[in-house]
Amino acid sequence: MEILTTNAQSFFNLDVIHEGGFIIAKHSSWKESRNGIIVFAAGKVIHVLYQPLKAGATGYFSIKVSEVVANEWILKYTEDFTEIATYGNGDS
Repeated sequence: MEILTTNAQSFFNLDVIHEGGFIIAKHSSWKESRNGIIVFAAGKVIHVLYQPLKAGATGYFSIKVSEVVANEWILKYTEDFTEIATYGNGDS
């Protein structure tokens, strides 16, 4: 299951990644990964809804495909937890 589709440019594979899917994401500037639900998915960006550990409110973050290609993200994605796609290097 491929998260990215690459032609002359890279895009998120919207046949795989879509709204309602679950994601564990870690940006290179973060100490820990964040678990969330994708609430918007387009070819170049996805938005993820998550609940911060120290606050009662929810937040969201965006993942740009250009940052994924630049290895700034480690991503684990699943729709149903039977198959998990991983993109990026390292442990999240």
